[in-house]
Amino acid sequence: AQFNGIPKRLTATQAFNKYFQAGGVLVGSISIFFFGFSQTTRIISDTWIRWWAPDRFTFYPPNRNHLPLDEVRHGSVVYICVYMALVLFFVVLLLSRDAMFSYWQIRGATNLHNNLFKRVLNAPMLFF
Repeated sequence: AQFNGIPKRLTATQAFNKYFQAGGVLVGSISIFFFGFSQTTRIISDTWIRWWAPDRFTFYPPNRNHLPLDEVRHGSVVYICVYMALVLFFVVLLLSRDAMFSYWQIRGATNLHNNLFKRVLNAPMLFF
């Protein structure tokens, strides 16, 4: 396209689409999936604590006030292990999400910069 001296304006949506495409649609989609999946895991771990308080899954014995402490601890161990697994899974997803997003962001910025630099070098004198 020839430059006619009038700059082309982009809306916010058009600018986002250009940036999204410059970073890669597949990598961007995977990054958004990791955002959603990691938040879902965090919510599930918070919900697990809510289920733990009233012993929703009956891991504790029904007459725990009259039992030895070792038998009552089994329920706590199960709840703690599941909660720890959920939190560790959340941390792994969080690190993966951040790595994927950083890669996508740097890739998009580099592609946009290279395209801009190429266009400035090849611009007609009317541009300057």
